[in-house]
Amino acid sequence: SSDLGPGVVKGLREIGHPLQRGCLLIAEMSSHGSLATGSYTAAAVKLAEEHSDFVFGFISGSKVSSKPEFLHFTPGVQMEYGCDHLGQQYLTPEDVICRKGSDV
Repeated sequence: SSDLGPGVVKGLREIGHPLQRGCLLIAEMSSHGSLATGSYTAAAVKLAEEHSDFVFGFISGSKVSSKPEFLHFTPGVQMEYGCDHLGQQYLTPEDVICRKGSDV
């Protein structure tokens, strides 16, 4: 359901906000064939923008929002490019930070 995303974020906010906690949304994944691309990514960015008092960034393979209040965290980083037998694709720190615009 399209209502599931906002409801989950609102529920997490009710618990996390009083504890001074925030939320990262998964906007992209680094595994081959991931469905977290395109319209899914755009929906995650929109959800973050609508809940920017609680959502502070994304887990993503690249910078998905130009708004400076959001941080971008990229998994699957190692010193050399590569992939594993499960389809995980690894990028280098230089590629992730310099070329794709991630923060961490």
